[in-house]
Amino acid sequence: PRAGDTAIVRVDAPLRLRPGEPLLATAWVSSPAPQTLAYAFHRDRELVARGTRAVPAGLSPISFRDLPRPEGVSAYTVAVAPAESEEADPVPENDAARFLVSREGAKPLLVVPASEKSGLPALLRGAGVALETRTPAELDLSPAALAAWSGVLVENRRADDFGPVGLANVAAWVRDAGGGLALTGGRNAFGPGGWHKSPVEDILPVSLELRREHRKFPMAIAVALDRSGSMTMPVDGGRTKMDLADQATAEVLDMLADDDRIAVWAVDTAAHLVVPMQSASSARAERKRILSIESMGGGIDVEAAVTAALAALRASDAPIRHLVVFADAADAENPGLSFEMARAARDAGITVSAIGLGTDHDSDSRVLIDLADAGGGLCAFTEDAGELPRLFAQDTMLAARDVMVTNPTIPRFTAALPQLSSRLPLSGAPAVGGYDLTYLRPEGTAAAVTTDENEAPLVAFRPVGAGRTAVFTGEADGDLAGPFARWEHAPELHAALARFAAGASESSPAGPAFPLAIPTLTSTSLDLDLYPPNLPTSSTSSTPSTPSTPLPFTLSTFNLTILRTSSSGRTHSERVPLEWTAPDRLSASIPLHGGDTVLPVLSDPATGATRTLPPARLPYSPEYAPDPDGAGEALLGSLADLTGGQRLADPAAVWALLPREPVPFELAPFLYLLAALLLLLDI
Repeated sequence: PRAGDTAIVRVDAPLRLRPGEPLLATAWVSSPAPQTLAYAFHRDRELVARGTRAVPAGLSPISFRDLPRPEGVSAYTVAVAPAESEEADPVPENDAARFLVSREGAKPLLVVPASEKSGLPALLRGAGVALETRTPAELDLSPAALAAWSGVLVENRRADDFGPVGLANVAAWVRDAGGGLALTGGRNAFGPGGWHKSPVEDILPVSLELRREHRKFPMAIAVALDRSGSMTMPVDGGRTKMDLADQATAEVLDMLADDDRIAVWAVDTAAHLVVPMQSASSARAERKRILSIESMGGGIDVEAAVTAALAALRASDAPIRHLVVFADAADAENPGLSFEMARAARDAGITVSAIGLGTDHDSDSRVLIDLADAGGGLCAFTEDAGELPRLFAQDTMLAARDVMVTNPTIPRFTAALPQLSSRLPLSGAPAVGGYDLTYLRPEGTAAAVTTDENEAPLVAFRPVGAGRTAVFTGEADGDLAGPFARWEHAPELHAALARFAAGASESSPAGPAFPLAIPTLTSTSLDLDLYPPNLPTSSTSSTPSTPSTPLPFTLSTFNLTILRTSSSGRTHSERVPLEWTAPDRLSASIPLHGGDTVLPVLSDPATGATRTLPPARLPYSPEYAPDPDGAGEALLGSLADLTGGQRLADPAAVWALLPREPVPFELAPFLYLLAALLLLLDI
């Protein structure tokens, strides 16, 4: 089937470039016959070059030049196709090859501002912070792309803007690759922004749960769960969508104070009461019933769910009353009078939220959007059932109204403030207009706390694995920033958080001493050689070298970790062993699979310093690589010869070669059956 296959055999390109250095890449194309090829060269989906080239049979080079962007990692794609042939290429998977090129040099801070009107980026630039701004839609949150930045600062953004995979990648990049993350507060940040129960919460210096001791008003919450047939679909971990919806509801129960009230319905074509309205302390005895709700088929009758739940909420005298309707966004049926009932409930002080499993483009998504709009609550969609606990927690926090403090409070700086900046005074700061209520973790350090009854962290930081995180729970720029935003030292405080997130520059002459790393990309792996920086780097010489000056370290003290990102975008970390291959060289081979991208990270356990090396990936999955010079046929032929077998071009021919032998046929069952029939005939 590979006959007539036009293929890119390999791409010769450097893994990294010095600042200002242009890229010269060569794609080696295998052509089965003389022909004219059309080629295209893209950088980050932007067309760099296009044209045609007449090539002979065999291997031909096609070279490209480009000036990659001044920072970070550029992703290139080379594609070829026969320009004149009308027949389809038999192996189109090897007609395009991808490769990554990193730019050496200082790394700027990545800032994701709250909006285009935010003044925070200009404030940080004025304080001397080197940064670049991006919107969430412009971001690539794979570790290979994040390696372009020294750290990330997110200003008052919802967790939904980055997606569950992106948040998990950021957490892995901080923890294992030595990245930095800073968050600022506001109505779209922390608890109100859905960061609770996200992968990023685990690495922050503060926790985002809703603690009962800070609840001002009891609440009554009703949960109506879709148990239609679509909820039986399995998800990761051997569970179903229904299992995760049950778990999300149980976690809502866990967030409530004892004097809060909760009721739960399972809804298909009717609303079935699972837990009647009762105090949370009593309902905790019903937790197993919530976790055992099963899908029963059919769709969800939205009108039945809203009617039953609102009737129970109207009977409650709780100051805060809230309904959350969970449904499949493609199976939310019969809205009926639910919108009118939600508007009436909103006028009576009852809010209604809708959480949809799917997207806002699904067939019944408009029902959920209109329901939440009429009820004045949250409307959220997710295609990942694993996100349901986070969305249910976010909705509960917003309904409780206690996670965002809007009363002005004066900061009190602590003795830890000089760890961020020695130029900040310990007193004299004006009030912040509001802040997100969070709680300091044991691993975190508070540089500033509020002076109200909460004594909550306002500025906190924390080392996490190889990286670091920091938070400012007030709003940096907005209506809740208050007089603090106009304080003469506010720019230095925000710059100090930015510098902490950026960490030490890897390219700084005063930075930690790291071995010289030489990566080499092969057809199946990324090979890495490590040398002391003042020794020769010839990988072919076996003669031991003597360092001219005593080394401040030994090569064996370093660890090599890789962040492997699959084609789905999910990332996991692996420790790769280093082996001595010469007296002055440690080496490692990192296997590459299909569409995976690997980011190697060197770390010094003694100092905690890390250095990211150039990311790499294969041009395409190796099973599509052309067979060079019949090597595969020769290998299989030698295997047949060595074992006394035969060379078969057609696997079906093996049946004709099998020896014919008599096969015994058991007649006893048929004789017994015949005897029984004869007995019946005789009777």
